[in-house]
Amino acid sequence: MRRKALLLANASAGQGEIRNKLFSVLVQLTRAGFEVTVCPIFPSKGITAEKFLEDCSQDYEVLLCSGGDGTLNHIVNWLLKHGRHVPVAFYPSGSTNDFARSLGITGSALEFCRAAAGGKAFACDAGRFNDLYFNYVAAFGAFTKVSYSTDQNVKNIFGYLAYLMQGTMTLSENLGFRCRMTVTHDGQREDGEYLFGAVCNTRFMGGMRPQLLKDAELDDGLFEVILVRASDDLLEIPQVLGALTTGDTRNPNLRVFSARSVSFRAEDGVDWTIDGEYGGRQTDVSIEVVPGAVTYLVSRTARNRDS
Repeated sequence: MRRKALLLANASAGQGEIRNKLFSVLVQLTRAGFEVTVCPIFPSKGITAEKFLEDCSQDYEVLLCSGGDGTLNHIVNWLLKHGRHVPVAFYPSGSTNDFARSLGITGSALEFCRAAAGGKAFACDAGRFNDLYFNYVAAFGAFTKVSYSTDQNVKNIFGYLAYLMQGTMTLSENLGFRCRMTVTHDGQREDGEYLFGAVCNTRFMGGMRPQLLKDAELDDGLFEVILVRASDDLLEIPQVLGALTTGDTRNPNLRVFSARSVSFRAEDGVDWTIDGEYGGRQTDVSIEVVPGAVTYLVSRTARNRDS
């Protein structure tokens, strides 16, 4: 008997790569013994992953996802909110694919099909952000709006370059960002004015691989937390960026630590981004690790680490 699989494909993610590879993927999955139900996702038209999953009357053995980090975020949110434990195989086709790269997943259609059919299971931690969930990052501050404010049509044309262009155009706005917050973790309280903050379960962020995250483990029950204090001296900003790049935590404006849970209280509301999606304007945020929350099927040759 064939194994039942549901494939949720976001054709608008990244540069729409899945459109050209979908038939080949279906052939390979069919040969591997799957009966595949395909559901196209068009968020701009109200055709969402959540809608398909809500209406699903069948129990699928494998959930297949083709899209970007945001697409996967919507699927994982639905699974965790409904207590569903279905293994997920991910075919990254977004503009940055930070989370997929951290898992060692490439953009190979053949690798994706092999992972779905007989890949190794990896129980990955997730994060709970108030009543939402995230796979790899919840962040606020400078440049975090770029991921969700960049026009999708521009991203489709230019890919990751679109983020760089948007970031350049809003450079002065981002470097002028200030947010007064109280950060609480492990019984400690820190008050400060911050330029940027991120709670991470990833080795890649914004298409880059900060040295601070290179040894992060995605299944250790811990977050890596990065806080950058705001400074009135713009000449200090390149020094902080350099510290992020090299992993030098001695910079006085840079605070890095690991935690199972962390909370933020802003004097005024602050916009958050969750896995590249808009996370709302929040005053109080509580974040905690959900250990081994999602099982991903990855190629048996994947190292779960991009070397």
